[in-house]
Amino acid sequence: MSHARTTTMSFAVTCFAMVCTGQAYAAGKALALSGNGCQVQVTGAVTTSWKGDWHALDDDQSAKIGAATDYWLSDLDLEEVIESFVRPGQDRAKKVVLGMRKNPRFVILLLNCKTDEGSLFVQPAPKSIYQDVPRKPNSYKIVVERKAAPGQFVVSSLKVGKDYYRVTEGHLDLKKFDFERVAGTFSLKAAPLKLEDKGKDINLAGAFNFPCTEAGSRCKLK
Repeated sequence: MSHARTTTMSFAVTCFAMVCTGQAYAAGKALALSGNGCQVQVTGAVTTSWKGDWHALDDDQSAKIGAATDYWLSDLDLEEVIESFVRPGQDRAKKVVLGMRKNPRFVILLLNCKTDEGSLFVQPAPKSIYQDVPRKPNSYKIVVERKAAPGQFVVSSLKVGKDYYRVTEGHLDLKKFDFERVAGTFSLKAAPLKLEDKGKDINLAGAFNFPCTEAGSRCKLK
C-alpha cells in the first residue's frame, strides 16, 4: 500500500465515521495562525479554544489534523484508493474503472481539526463536483447540511469539550489551495444539539494551514 493511499484512507475514514468573507463571528476578525496546523476560538455560551499542530509523515496524526483532496493525488494514487474499497468477490478492475469515472473520484477537499478539546470536519456539500470547488483561492458559504447546495460547504461532527453542536451558518475563505498547501480561515455560528441547552449558541473563528508534503505524489514539496 502506498503512503499516499494510507494517509488519504486514514483521514477519510475518520471524517466519515462520525466558511466567502473574512468575517469572524467569534473574535470580530480572522485568526492568525502561526506554523502548520489549525486553531479554533470559541465564544458565546462557551469560551474556549484549541490548536492542533500538523506533523509530516504521521498517518495517525494526519487523520486528526490535516487535509485530504483528490487534487493532490495522481491517477495511480486514486486507483489504489478506489481499489482498497473493493470487497471480496467484486470485479476489482471494473470497480476501479467505474470509480475513476466519478466526479469526485474520492474526495474534493476535507479539512480536519480534531483535538481532545474540540473537533470539526469541513467539506463540500453532498453532490458537489470538482468544478464547484476548484483548486484555487476562493470563498464559500457554510450552511446546514440538509439545506446545502453543490459548491457550498458543511461542517460535520462539531464537538466542543464534551458537547456536540450543529452549525447554523458560516463562511470559509480558502486563501491558498494548490499543490503546495491549503490554508485559510473560517467563521461559524452553532447551536447545541441538547434540547436542554437550547439558546446557548456559540461562535467559532478558525484558521488552518495544511501542507501537502506526503499526502500525494502531485505535491510540490517533498
